[in-house]
Amino acid sequence: MRFRTNFFLLILLLIFAQILVAEEESEEETYETSEYSSLLFYELFPLDARYASKKDWQNFYFLDDEQIGKLSAVKIEDKADLKKAGLAPNVVAELLPYLSFNSGSIYFLARLIDQQKYHDIPNHLHHSEKIFGSYKNSRFGFLLQKDAGETSHLDYRNWFFQQKNLPYISNIVLGSYKIRLGQGVVFGERFATTISALSTKSPIVSASKISPYTSFSEQWYMHGASVTAGVKSLHLTPYYSKTDLDVNLQNDSISSFDESGLHLHPSPTASLKTVGLYTQWISDAFDLGYNRAEVKFGKPFLDRQKSQSYQINSVDFRFRLENTDYFGEIAEADEKLGKVLGVRTIYENLHQTLIYREFEKNLPTYMGKPITQSNSYDNQKGLYYGALWKPLPRLKFNFYLDVWKTPETSAQAQMPLSGQELLVRGHYSAPRQLVSLQYKNQKKEQLFSDDEIGDQKICDYKADYHLMLGRFFKIKTRYNYRTCQEIQHKFGYLTYSELGFRQSVFALIARAVYYNAGTPVYMYQQGVDGTMLTSAFTGEDLFYYFLTNCKLHKCVNLQLKYSNYYKKTDAQEVVAQLLVNRTF
Repeated sequence: MRFRTNFFLLILLLIFAQILVAEEESEEETYETSEYSSLLFYELFPLDARYASKKDWQNFYFLDDEQIGKLSAVKIEDKADLKKAGLAPNVVAELLPYLSFNSGSIYFLARLIDQQKYHDIPNHLHHSEKIFGSYKNSRFGFLLQKDAGETSHLDYRNWFFQQKNLPYISNIVLGSYKIRLGQGVVFGERFATTISALSTKSPIVSASKISPYTSFSEQWYMHGASVTAGVKSLHLTPYYSKTDLDVNLQNDSISSFDESGLHLHPSPTASLKTVGLYTQWISDAFDLGYNRAEVKFGKPFLDRQKSQSYQINSVDFRFRLENTDYFGEIAEADEKLGKVLGVRTIYENLHQTLIYREFEKNLPTYMGKPITQSNSYDNQKGLYYGALWKPLPRLKFNFYLDVWKTPETSAQAQMPLSGQELLVRGHYSAPRQLVSLQYKNQKKEQLFSDDEIGDQKICDYKADYHLMLGRFFKIKTRYNYRTCQEIQHKFGYLTYSELGFRQSVFALIARAVYYNAGTPVYMYQQGVDGTMLTSAFTGEDLFYYFLTNCKLHKCVNLQLKYSNYYKKTDAQEVVAQLLVNRTF
């Protein structure tokens, strides 16, 4: 009955939306991959295209080197200049949401989440707020968040201030910030996905940068100060940070880290202090960086093989020669080595990437995220090859093969382990439709019990079809079949249909997902702020959601999302968000 009621509500909303007067064409959608999260910063602070540098354009992963070269070679004053630079209309449409041609901006977000499963506890509502502002080269931000069940409405508080492009000083960040250096061995995007269907770009850290921290994730960010100063090609970046980490203690020693961000009860913490200096030489053809840092935790580790304090030394480089890009990072942390070495070539319609990685056992991996198959990437050696082939203007194929092993015994098994992952994806896009077929195969050795090690084999098949109906409607369908062979064989499948409506003042997305899975089947779903949320489904049920966006003013949006299951109880979730985003 609940599903039937919401279905009729959907029909009524669609009828209402059709009578609204449209003023703009529907927007192109960003790739449905986790790389979308790397663009969130430019949703908060649109890049001023009038003063963008080549390094700025490199942060847009969907741009290739030829497109970056075109953008860097012309003076851009307004969006018409993007087309004059030689970019295709679909590339311009994808860039525009992240660009500005104005001097300043204000971004305010207020979000309230009501999850039925928390109704039996006090303070069951989740709320979060962001306010960011910029004027010319200055930026500031404040963040607040309270998770469901937490008693303090100021549980998570954060702030930052950034100043760019002063004489001899290119960047100052005070408050909370994040560091991404080299290929991410010692400093990287800890919660990012490093391998995806983008194949040739996703494993590579495109540019070293220090930027404000704008996430609601409550762990593994820097807090203090960082300054980047330089003359001509030489740049120096001293940085200082001291934060408190949520930990689990045993005998007053750190047994593990708590990354949930939930503080239902007083949680033990341990400080993390980091002091360092990054030196970089930048030229048109060659970049070279050296980083030295001191890291100290406020408490010792229960595992005495992990040091409470240690030094970091790392060297990273990037060398460009015609159609070839050589890059890498070699780092030493706590007297353990980590290496990432790679080459990327671009010849007409074929892009290729080859990356070798090697990380010693017990290498500290707290703040890094290079190309890897796991969150803790120590004790891993691997070789990655990815290719992107565009035989026709509307047809492309993505391929990657990643082979890895643990040279030494792991904590879970008293023997070395190995594995491999293969992905093949075909993607055809026409003016009003898209077809995508994907095959993914994973095989790895793992510990099944205290005395049994065997192979885990996972095969994943996906078929997607998108179709534009008229000017405002878009249909998406997917079928996903997944098999998993461990001690016993398991399988699962997921299929969904989605109807989207979008015009100038109103947008609606309705998705129904049926799944029957004995092994987890994964799917991205849209969040209220446009981000992609990873969802895992097991068992058999029907999941559905409705997502609406109403433009109350040219810069004010009200976003609502309702999601629920047909069978599962206490799973209803309602999200309401007010978003104000204005440039001036």
